[in-house]
Amino acid sequence: MRRGVRDPIDPRVGTSVLDNGLRVVTVQLPHLHTCTLAFCVKAGPRFETAAENGLSHLVEHMLFRGTARHRGPRALGAAVDGLGAALDGATDRDLGVLRMSLPPERLRAGMELLGDIVLRPRFADIRAERALVLQEMSEDYEGGVETNPEDLACGAQFAGHPLGQRILGPRRNVERFTVGDVKRHHARFHAARNAVLCVAGPVEHAAVASAAERHFGSMRPGVEIGSAPVPPAAGGPRVCPAASSGSSVALALTLRGITRAEPQAYAAFEVLLRLLDGGGMSGRVYERLCIRDGLAYTVDAEILDHGDVTLLQFTSEVATANLVRVVADTLDVLTALARRPVPDPELLRVREGYRSSLLAQLDDTAAMAEWFGSAALFRAPSSRSARLALVSRVSPRDVMHVARRVADAAGLALAVVGPVSRPRLRALRRAVS
Repeated sequence: MRRGVRDPIDPRVGTSVLDNGLRVVTVQLPHLHTCTLAFCVKAGPRFETAAENGLSHLVEHMLFRGTARHRGPRALGAAVDGLGAALDGATDRDLGVLRMSLPPERLRAGMELLGDIVLRPRFADIRAERALVLQEMSEDYEGGVETNPEDLACGAQFAGHPLGQRILGPRRNVERFTVGDVKRHHARFHAARNAVLCVAGPVEHAAVASAAERHFGSMRPGVEIGSAPVPPAAGGPRVCPAASSGSSVALALTLRGITRAEPQAYAAFEVLLRLLDGGGMSGRVYERLCIRDGLAYTVDAEILDHGDVTLLQFTSEVATANLVRVVADTLDVLTALARRPVPDPELLRVREGYRSSLLAQLDDTAAMAEWFGSAALFRAPSSRSARLALVSRVSPRDVMHVARRVADAAGLALAVVGPVSRPRLRALRRAVS
C-alpha cells in the first residue's frame, strides 16, 4: 500500500474530549445513508456488588420511561419516531449501550434527544418496569431452578468474582430496588469520564463534537469506574447441571481464551475461532457434528471479550442421547487443532473470510458505533488494517500453540440444562476430564 493511501477497511476515525471528560468518537462512513449514535458506559455486573447486582440492567430499562421534556414512554417513543429514528439499549456483563439510528440530516436533533434521555431521565413508574424485568427473568428459571446455560457457565468460570454475576441480578434484588437506588446508580455510572459517545455514518467530526458539547457538555464529570482483575483459571473442569422439562438439552461450553494484551496470539485466537465456526458450513465443529454425524442441528462458537479475560464459548441444543458425544467431539475438534497443523488452503480461506467480515461491517453503522465506542472505553483501539495484518501473519504453528493453551481443563466450565440422568452426567464429567 502506498504511503498516504488509506486501506479501504480503515474508516476515518476522529476523537476529541469534552471539558467534562466525555470522549467523543466519530467513524466516518460517507457511503452510507444512516448514522448511529452509541452512548457506551462502563456498567454491568462486573462493576456491581452482590447487593447492587442487577441495577445496571434496571437503570437501562428505566431510561426508556421518559425524560424531563418527554414525560412518559409514549411521548418519548413519539419523539423518536418523529425523527425517523430507532432507539434501543443493551446491558452486558461490563458494558451498557444506548443506540439511536436515524437519517444523518436529523443528527443534531437526535443528539439533543439522546442527551435528554441520558442526562434528564424521569425514572417514573418503577413498579411497572420492575414487573417487566421480573417477567424477563422468569424466562431463565423453571420451578425456581436457573436454566440459562450461558449464565450458569459464566458463574462457574468466574465464581467469587463480580463478572460471574447475572446481568439481570437475583430476583430478591430486583424486588427491593427503589427509585433512589436507580438514581444513585445512574449518577455514579452515567458520568462523562466513565463513558464514550460514538457516532458512525456519513458525518463530520467537527459537527458531531459541536453537537456533543451542546447536549452532553453539562454531564457530571464523575470518575472512571474500575474493577478487580479476574484471577487465573483454576479448579477445572467444572460441570454445572440444571434439571428442566423437555426432551432436549441446552449447553454452554466455555474455555479461557487469549486476551488482546498479546496481539499476535489474539489474532491466532480469532483464526482458531473461525476454524471452529466459520459462520457457515465450513467450520470444523459444524462439519463434524451437524453435517457428518447429524448430532446437532447447529453449534455456535464465539469469543466473549472482557478485557483482561476472554472466553471461547460453544452453545447448542441437542437431544439428550447425543449430549456426551457432542461435548466430547467438540473438544476433540479443538484438540485436533492443537496436534496437527492447519492445511494452508484452509488457513487462506479463514484469512479471506476475516477480511470479508471487516468489509461487511463497514455497511453496519450500529456495529461500527458500538465497536469503536466500546474499544475507546476499554482500550486504545487498533486499526482494522493492523488487525488484518496480524491475522495474515498467523501460521499453522501459531494456531497449534493457541489451541493448546485454550484446550486446558483448568479453564473449562460446562453448563447443561435439561433431563440429564446421573449415569449420563458421570459420562459427561469423564468426557471433559
